[in-house]
Amino acid sequence: MYRWEDAQVGDTAPAYYYEMTAEKIVAYCRAARYENVAYTSQAAAKEAGLPGMIAPPAMVFTYAPICLSGLASTKGRSLPEDPALLTQTGHPVKTSIGFQGAMVLPGDFVRSVTSIQDKYQQEGRAMIVLRVEAHNQRKERVAEYTCACLWPLGPDSQGS
Repeated sequence: MYRWEDAQVGDTAPAYYYEMTAEKIVAYCRAARYENVAYTSQAAAKEAGLPGMIAPPAMVFTYAPICLSGLASTKGRSLPEDPALLTQTGHPVKTSIGFQGAMVLPGDFVRSVTSIQDKYQQEGRAMIVLRVEAHNQRKERVAEYTCACLWPLGPDSQGS
């Protein structure tokens, strides 16, 4: 199982790839109950001055997710199979999103990479800060965000 001792600053997961389509944007908006037609109608988006439909900013967690399992696999480890343990591992405490200006459009191929930016203990809690960077096929940065995660320390964990 992937533990505190396994995670090291600078560790990087294999890249995650996502092909954006108009159908995926519409389905996401329907599920999230977004009503902005710039997300669901090519014509309305162009009328608003956009190049066409765009992915809503919150969809970043879909096309550029945190790949904790990828970090674990680089160490030859896996995440816990027990859903109760899995929800405790890497529980997000704070997320900070910064977009770089390039919109995600249907037809874009997004490549994102998760890495460990920081790791520390404070007030008896272990924290790991994960960083996700995403670029489209034109090498434009479409998203960057960090997520500070509460990390459970097991009985054999000493921290670092």
